[in-house]
Amino acid sequence: MAERAPYKGVTWGSIPLTTTKKFFKGEKMPVKIKKYNNDQETKDMVFNRIIEWCKHYDLYHSESIMQNDNGLIKAPVLLSDIVDDIIQFEVDWEDD
Repeated sequence: MAERAPYKGVTWGSIPLTTTKKFFKGEKMPVKIKKYNNDQETKDMVFNRIIEWCKHYDLYHSESIMQNDNGLIKAPVLLSDIVDDIIQFEVDWEDD
């Protein structure tokens, strides 16, 4: 079955679908970062979120993070929360 072109202006989250297709094909997507939070308050929030996470899962050294299922399974969630909720990148997706 032939692949249909995405509807103009349709996005997946904030990513244009044509860019998403490149992502799933493993192609590099040129992205221009417009801005992100990088003040001291943001840095403190990131630090505090990591400390809170470590305490919640009793992960206090690298081996416990790597050997504990919660460390391995929940770390991507922690990172995505930090990026979305705290750092809040604003980017321009350079799409063909």
